[in-house]
Amino acid sequence: MTTNGVESINGRLREERELPIIALLEALQRITSTWRSKYRQEAVASTAHLTPAIESIVRENFIVSRKYEVIEATEGKYCVYGSTSNKLVDLQSKSCTCRKFDIDRIPCSHVIAAAYNANISVYELCTDYYTTRYWLEAYTEPVYPVPGEWTVQEEILVLPPLVIPRRGRKKVKRIPSVGEYARRR
Repeated sequence: MTTNGVESINGRLREERELPIIALLEALQRITSTWRSKYRQEAVASTAHLTPAIESIVRENFIVSRKYEVIEATEGKYCVYGSTSNKLVDLQSKSCTCRKFDIDRIPCSHVIAAAYNANISVYELCTDYYTTRYWLEAYTEPVYPVPGEWTVQEEILVLPPLVIPRRGRKKVKRIPSVGEYARRR
C-alpha cells in the first residue's frame, strides 16, 4: 500500500490544517465531493471497456505479445515461447506461469498472445473490477455536506494536549507519520 491518497489530501489541505476541526471536516467534504464529481464525469465520458490506466497496461502488453510464438498444448492451455523464457497459459482457469495475471487479473503479454491465438477477447479475461462500469459505480454516490450548523457542547469539549515548543524552524509542509512521531518522543 502507498500513501498517495493521504499525501494528495494532505497537500491540498495545507492551509485548512490550521483551522478548527469543524472547518477542516467541511473542507474535507468539499474536496471529496469535487474529486468524486470529477471522476464520475470521466467515467461517464469514457467509451473504453476498461479504465484508462488498465487500458494502457493492456495495450503495452499487447505490443509485447506480438513477439511470442504460441502453440496450443491441450484445449485451453497454451505454450508461449519468447526469446528469454517460455510460459504456460491456461485460459480456462485464467492463469499464467509468470503469475502476473494470477495476481493482478490484468492479462499479461503471454495471456494476450494465447487469447489472440484462441480468438478470445482480452476484455473477457480481465476482472470486472477494472471495467468502466465498475469505475462509474464507484463514484455514483455523492458525499453530501452535513445539514445545519455544527454545535459543540461544553461538557464534551476536549482541549488539545499541552505541547512544549521545540527549538528550530517549525515544519508546516507535512504531517509526520506515526513512526516519526514515536521516534521523536
